[in-house]
Amino acid sequence: DLGALGRSGHIRCEAARSTWLWFTDEKNSSIWTGVASGLASLSRVLRETPLQSSMDTLARKTFSDIAARVGWKHKKGDTELEVLLRSLVLAEAGKYGVKEVVAHARELFVAHAVRNKELPADIRAAVYQTVARSGGKKEFDLFLTLLKKATLQEEQNRIQRAIVCFSDPKLLQQI
Repeated sequence: DLGALGRSGHIRCEAARSTWLWFTDEKNSSIWTGVASGLASLSRVLRETPLQSSMDTLARKTFSDIAARVGWKHKKGDTELEVLLRSLVLAEAGKYGVKEVVAHARELFVAHAVRNKELPADIRAAVYQTVARSGGKKEFDLFLTLLKKATLQEEQNRIQRAIVCFSDPKLLQQI
């Protein structure tokens, strides 16, 4: 709702942005889905404006805190909602470039793609997309190799959704 009010001009975007910090202690994945959606909407509105930098900083701060709390590993007794929360916040933290998340995602990706270490399915999309957003030719080639090896349609889709996150148009032309 705050995102919609900010986008429509009924409240100042700064007010909507600062309100997201109220949710940093929230543990409900449904609430975080709304936070992610609202931040993404405001981010699109503020893209290429003087406020984009502060918006990106806010998003990184918002998702770095919760990402550090939920962590990367499934814990015994995690509910389905906690698993969803982990996937969501790691993906969002990676999308906004939280340094610790990007670094760990890259480590997990190399272990998976190069050393064939299992990467849990519940965080695989977050890892793939995070690496693709910050990756270059080496990572792109690893994704293509993974795509050729993938036998399950779900895994092929996950890899393809990550591949389109690369920002280098020359790499994307190879698809």
